[in-house]
Amino acid sequence: MTAPTRTSVATIPAIKPTGLRLSPETALALDGKAQIIRLSGPAMRFAATPQEPVLLSLRTTAPVIASISAPDGHATTEIFPEGGRISRYLPPGRTVIALQSASEGDLAGDAEFIERLIAPIDEGLGDAVRLAAGETRIYSFALAQEETIGVGLRASVDIAQCRLLDSAGKTLGSGIVQMHKLAAGTYLLAVEMPADSAPVVIRPALVGVRAPEPAPPDEVKRHYLQLVGRLPSQ
Repeated sequence: MTAPTRTSVATIPAIKPTGLRLSPETALALDGKAQIIRLSGPAMRFAATPQEPVLLSLRTTAPVIASISAPDGHATTEIFPEGGRISRYLPPGRTVIALQSASEGDLAGDAEFIERLIAPIDEGLGDAVRLAAGETRIYSFALAQEETIGVGLRASVDIAQCRLLDSAGKTLGSGIVQMHKLAAGTYLLAVEMPADSAPVVIRPALVGVRAPEPAPPDEVKRHYLQLVGRLPSQ
């Protein structure tokens, strides 16, 4: 089965077609269970209001244009001509998802929404996880004070896309091997698989959070590169 095609337009505002009344919002129940909704009409809007950060996955069975407005007002639009497949980090607050048909006529088919918890990680290598094409996984970690840390992945094949985010979802860096000097706070590691890739086994890697004693940045870097398989262990 061919994975859905996605066209990303990240800098334009959410689409508001002329001549269409703004559709009422349907509140999403973020309870960890799949919520399947029949799509109909020219447009539909959904609202999610998590109390804690979550990963929201959305799948549709028909072509859609998805516009997502974050709590801070930032909006993005993506076009899915072969059916939607979206995984999005939602910070606390109200996020609105608007769907329109990407083909002639009204919306059709079903939309499936499901909340996925963000998994905490700590010093070292995390558990191995198998990610399928188009799948996203988000991890979190906290720093009690300013630290130089190494964060990223050990993967069976280096095709996953990896981003470091702050607690509001802002991207701080990208790549499967990253070194950063970070202030105290909570951070997220978002791992995304390309839509046309084969499944890959990944393990999140984190170094510098709980060093037994203060370590210079070069030592943290060496330990981290050994952990992710970029340097041989001594």
